[in-house]
Amino acid sequence: MAVSILGLGYVGMTLSLKLAEAGQNVFGVDCNESIVRTLMQGRVHLSEPGLQELLGKHLGKRFFPSTRLPPHHHGSSYVICVNTPVDSVGRIDLSPLTAAASDVGRSLREGDLVAVRSTVPPGTTRRMVVPTLESCSGLQAGRDFGVCVAPERTVEGKALAELGRLPQIIGGFDASSAEAGQALFRSVTPDTRVVSSMEAAEMVKLLDNCYRYAVFAIGNEFGLACEALGLDAAEVIEAANWHYPRNDIKMPGAGVGGGCLPKDARMMIDAMKRSGVSPTLLRAARKVNEGMPRRIFEIVDGFHAANRIPKNRSKILILGFAFKGKPQVNDTRHSPGGYLSRLLRKSGYNVCGYDPAVSEDQIRSFGAEPCEVQEGFMQATAAVAMNDNPTFADLDLAKLSRRMSSPCLIVDGWRILDDSRLGAREGVIFRRLGNGRTRGP
Repeated sequence: MAVSILGLGYVGMTLSLKLAEAGQNVFGVDCNESIVRTLMQGRVHLSEPGLQELLGKHLGKRFFPSTRLPPHHHGSSYVICVNTPVDSVGRIDLSPLTAAASDVGRSLREGDLVAVRSTVPPGTTRRMVVPTLESCSGLQAGRDFGVCVAPERTVEGKALAELGRLPQIIGGFDASSAEAGQALFRSVTPDTRVVSSMEAAEMVKLLDNCYRYAVFAIGNEFGLACEALGLDAAEVIEAANWHYPRNDIKMPGAGVGGGCLPKDARMMIDAMKRSGVSPTLLRAARKVNEGMPRRIFEIVDGFHAANRIPKNRSKILILGFAFKGKPQVNDTRHSPGGYLSRLLRKSGYNVCGYDPAVSEDQIRSFGAEPCEVQEGFMQATAAVAMNDNPTFADLDLAKLSRRMSSPCLIVDGWRILDDSRLGAREGVIFRRLGNGRTRGP
């Protein structure tokens, strides 16, 4: 049996090589010629532990990248993993999904299986994907071919490991579709669970990510409250969680980014509104989470105003443009650091940036000038840590701060910077997000 994976982003790429490792012949398909060319040269385009090693092991043997679907193989399975982006108000773009379903439909034969792994609003597979498959193939779902929804549930930086141990949720068009979906995904994980419908499986993915999004919002808002009250949120949260089984309160951070959580929350908000339900909690969570980079901006802007530093004489160093730093990824979708950079640039500040996990072109796309750490601190009026990359914990702030202008500001958005050697050094203001005890304007 052959498996064709449509879309070679994080979801499709990790699944492709995990299936290849399990002994499947996998055809990875992406319309981006640059991605396919890079893979055919033996290099992965994503920062994901273990991915490069698996590509080297299976390329040309069990994994075959291409810009087109291969000729049909008996008993073929197709897994749609294309991106389903949303705009700033939550409108979803399903054109990549429709295009992928059309391509699959033209290749479908009796006995095949189509699995939708892309994140979509509940009802999308039944209303859009199934009719497209039937129209392009001339076949009938359930009778001639199977359709299931099998949402991706891994976290970037741990995807390969989690694919092997996380439960796989399957929602089938009918019972035989669900069984075929189980058979396919049991090759990568032994733990599968069938739910009553494709809509239920679609909803599982949104619930997974909206739950986490709301939990992060609680930690972020609590951090802002502690900061205003002169408390250290880290101390309070650690004490609240300590040996207390009902709590798993998250630490505040400089924002919630990535390709899943902000997007899926917006998608769910839009789906709820269309169903006549008021998304009160998710709207509030979005306001809190998207407001965290703006809070950092207010700290930086307030410092420059209080010290009468003209914006045209400013130099703001942003540390961290990937949406998270631990584990390290090169994904800058919905990047809090990128959002801060654009806010600063729009306000007239000069911005430079460093992130060991992302490219200079990615940093430039947010309006910041790429730099190395030493260069970035030189004459900087402010330095801001916007993700928790472990390399930032090793920075010698006492030494680096001497390269900065005086006065200067250092902001830690993720409790990653070591300020223990700064002491009460004159001219250096240190702020840690969520900590009302740190010195600041």
